[in-house]
Amino acid sequence: MSSDETVIGMGGFMGADPAPSAARLDRWVRAGELRYVLSGSGPEPLMPGGRGAAQARTAWISGTCTAVPAAEYGGTTPSGTSARSPFGGAQTLYRCGT
Repeated sequence: MSSDETVIGMGGFMGADPAPSAARLDRWVRAGELRYVLSGSGPEPLMPGGRGAAQARTAWISGTCTAVPAAEYGGTTPSGTSARSPFGGAQTLYRCGT
């Protein structure tokens, strides 16, 4: 976090924001502009409009990117509720592209 790298949020506060789309994530990876994604496995978005976009993003991430072992970045392996995000889902760091 102490670098000059860009960090973006996905899905908005309630998970209903369709931005960025899975297609946009794919374009960023192909252009070398996206290398890592921190993704949660929390509940579905609370607002109905974002469910399709959130599901598409999740499918794209799990199908395109590779989970980074927590030991590689000084993290811990999720276990129990202490490793969960405030919204109930464990967080996983994924490496995308080369």
